[in-house]
Amino acid sequence: MSIFKGIPEVSAALAPPNSETALPAAPAAPSAPVPRGRPWVQGQSGNPAGRPRRARQAAVGYETLLQRQKVALHAKALEMALAGDHVMLRDALDRISPRRREPPVDLDLPAIANRQDLRAAMRAVADAAGAGRLTAAQADTLVRMLRGVLAAN
Repeated sequence: MSIFKGIPEVSAALAPPNSETALPAAPAAPSAPVPRGRPWVQGQSGNPAGRPRRARQAAVGYETLLQRQKVALHAKALEMALAGDHVMLRDALDRISPRRREPPVDLDLPAIANRQDLRAAMRAVADAAGAGRLTAAQADTLVRMLRGVLAAN
């Protein structure tokens, strides 16, 4: 005996199906194979509704909370670093004096007042790189900087 015997909707749902109450059969599956790779239409967004409206508001709110607690967070990080937390100590030192990616370049370049001075500076960079006083990356950085000076003049 069912506890739902007096409720007609539940009794009908729990009753075995007969020809009158049976649901129609599901349509047959298409015989086409499932496409592999990119089954979507090219140029159509995967999220046509776009970013949720509150996403930017949440990010701004989070930034505001961080700004309010910035001093306290820095103090806590320094406290943990001084207490012996090696990860925090490394992070604090990296913030105070970041690691250099390239060593400083000691190269005498002429003062640049015109294009001839710029050519002389480029020649000095090429000579230093050829002599091994500069790495290729350092020479490339200096040449890019000098090209920027050329574009500005």
